Amino acid sequence: MKRSTIFAIFAIASTVMSFTSATHAAAPKDFPLKVHVSSSELKTYCTDRCGDVQYVEVQIDGKKYE
Repeated sequence: MKRSTIFAIFAIASTVMSFTSATHAAAPKDFPLKVHVSSSELKTYCTDRCGDVQYVEVQIDGKKYE
């Protein structure tokens, strides 16, 4: 009973998502910025707590950022 209910919910959700994603596709005019990611690096950073920080080199409208 539980498996069939979960399967039915998954099947309905998949069907709905397949139809809505195609109808709501974003147009290029909605995003006027041109962004190019040239590199991405994950580094470990420790101060009070240790964690990972992602460094990304990008070019946005011809200007380079890190």
